[in-house]
Amino acid sequence: MIEGEGTGVWTAQGGADWQERYYQYAVEVFHPWADGAPPSGSGNIVTSIATDPYSRSLAADGERTHICDIEHAPELKPAGWDQLRKSATTGSGSPPGSEPTDMAVYELHVRDFSAMDSSVPPELRGKYGAFGASHSHAVKHLTALAGAGLNPKP
Repeated sequence: MIEGEGTGVWTAQGGADWQERYYQYAVEVFHPWADGAPPSGSGNIVTSIATDPYSRSLAADGERTHICDIEHAPELKPAGWDQLRKSATTGSGSPPGSEPTDMAVYELHVRDFSAMDSSVPPELRGKYGAFGASHSHAVKHLTALAGAGLNPKP
């Protein structure tokens, strides 16, 4: 293995017999709270097992990195993958809203949205119908998020 020039990214080159194999990293790192050490304690070196953060493919259980040639492996591509094209670009060359700094991801669960909201009628709490309770705290919160520029994308 050869480390990239000052990047901290490790690379390895191997033959075709590496294709379709799986691997994990055993990474030794300093952890300040390992073995119960207090935050001001000395900590310890611990070994963590991890997948490759630059993986293009993982094992079905997500536990191991899959070595593959994604460009020449049609069985790994979703339908329409090769025809996929980015939309019109902004001045920066990126599609509008495609930069991670431009995105906001807001996840909520139907039950959690209103289960404890006393402003929602009891028969609607924790159910889809709560989204129609326009005067509830939960719906007002979603309205405020929309007013701040967050909008749903299908």
